[in-house]
Amino acid sequence: MEQYTHLAVSELDQFVFGRCPYPLKVGRGLTLGAGTVYPELNFTLAPMAINTSTMAEVRSEYAHMADQACARAVALEVPGLVIEFELVPDLTLQPEWGAQVVTVLREALDRYAASDGLANALRVTPNDIREFVRPPLMREGPKWDQMVTSFELCAEAGADMLSIESTGGKELHDDALLNADLAGSVFALGVLASADMGPLWDMIGAVATRHQAVPAGDSACGFANTAMALADTRHIPKVWAAVVRVLSVPRSLVAYEHGARGPGKDCAYENVYIKAITGYPMAMEGAEAACAHLLAPGQHRQGHGRPVEQRVRPEREAVRRHGPHRVHGAAGLCHPAHEPGHPGRPGQPAAGLAGGQRHGPRSPGLRATTGRGPTPGRRDSGRAHRLPAYPPGRPGCAGRVARGPGGGRVRPHQARGQLAGPALPPGRSLARGRRALHRGDGGRG
Repeated sequence: MEQYTHLAVSELDQFVFGRCPYPLKVGRGLTLGAGTVYPELNFTLAPMAINTSTMAEVRSEYAHMADQACARAVALEVPGLVIEFELVPDLTLQPEWGAQVVTVLREALDRYAASDGLANALRVTPNDIREFVRPPLMREGPKWDQMVTSFELCAEAGADMLSIESTGGKELHDDALLNADLAGSVFALGVLASADMGPLWDMIGAVATRHQAVPAGDSACGFANTAMALADTRHIPKVWAAVVRVLSVPRSLVAYEHGARGPGKDCAYENVYIKAITGYPMAMEGAEAACAHLLAPGQHRQGHGRPVEQRVRPEREAVRRHGPHRVHGAAGLCHPAHEPGHPGRPGQPAAGLAGGQRHGPRSPGLRATTGRGPTPGRRDSGRAHRLPAYPPGRPGCAGRVARGPGGGRVRPHQARGQLAGPALPPGRSLARGRRALHRGDGGRG
């Protein structure tokens, strides 16, 4: 087992985008981390039923998407292309179905490699279906067997890289996240999740070795990205979400201790740390991640030309003048595409996207990509709302000490909603946030 005791990238001027100490040759002619940055395209189905009668249509849809993506890559003369196929739960529960889709994607990539010289690689990410049973059985039972079979069949069908967004420990971390329970979060991520990662990645590494694939990397999407999405909808403080993101680093590092070699998953925001520690190449969502997490970092130049500082400064000034809980809603801090009337605002067709189908209604759901989980309802009308001031005696910001009825300190896990920053808008509750948590993007970005 690999032991990391020092940084692979120890100097800041060596921490360069597109380069890493240990470049990786993968797929048909790609070398990742040698100086060329390749696009990695992740797509999934539009909402549709997946069953025996619709599998022919499912295969056709994926074949069409892969063909169009490769044709566009050739037309744009890109140096190479990585396609990621994230299996929706149905395609992992029926491993043969997922392998059939891998086959059609592999055929499309090979066809364009032969006809147009398109260097390419295919990443396949089965779904961690173990969490469908609570408490989950992590290394035995039907769901484990189905997941292992999915990895085997997908690798056999032509996957170049194998990844997963594992969820070991998530059943405890969900409650710790909503209750601002630091000790609970540390235990779930540092003990339970890390203990699950070792045997899981031993299995993935063995499958990859048998089929000449690369064990790529994991993602703490179900933990840290869930925290980010809950913070964006004001169910938990953003400072708390930032802490959880850093806490997820040791958990994801375990995959590399057990044989993963990169590139790390695109939705693993902890990858900047993992790259510095391991020296392996990483994939990262950024300004072109059209249907992923909408954040100012990485999104600040997505077709709007206005640096993030110019968009956030007015809100900072408002906070300075009026206090943090008298400022209008999050619209001013969001990407301009979320502002009312913008042509690319979710819920309206966006120029340059066919039918605007990748922009669904604005919602409280935690999905990283379209098609993951049930479609949540519209969160609000899109208009910024004024948040009410805190009632007398209630702490205003996360980090202030909560006091009990007798004036004593209230522990974070007892304070619960008191540490959640601004008051929730009318009609919202932490219970709703809990439901959103379990249907969210923690099943894989």
